[in-house]
Amino acid sequence: MGDDTIQGQTESGMKQTGPVETKERTFDTRCSDLRLQLKDVGERIQRLKRRTAESATQPGEDRSEELANLTLAFRHLEDAEMRLGKAIQAYDGGRSVYDATDRSRTEENS
Repeated sequence: MGDDTIQGQTESGMKQTGPVETKERTFDTRCSDLRLQLKDVGERIQRLKRRTAESATQPGEDRSEELANLTLAFRHLEDAEMRLGKAIQAYDGGRSVYDATDRSRTEENS
C-alpha cells in the first residue's frame, strides 16, 4: 500500500480504500488517517478478546496467555495512536488540541 493510500475510515467518517482524491495530503492528515486505522484494528482486537474469553474451554485449558497477549497488542496500538497524536502536535508547533489555554484551536474544530 502506497503512502497516499488509506484503508478504513477517513476523518470525515466515510469508509474508504484507495488513493485519497485531494490534491495534497498534509502530514497531519496522514497521521490522523493512520490513527483511525489503528483505532479500527484495536476495536477488532477487543472483539477477538471478548470472543476468546467467552468461548468454551476444555477442563484444564488456560486462555490467560492468549488474553494477556491480546491485551498487550491493544495497549501497543493505543500507544502508537498516542504517538501519532504527538507527531501531529509537533507538526502544529507544539500546540495541543487539548490545551485549555488555546481556545482558538479548539473553537476552530467545533
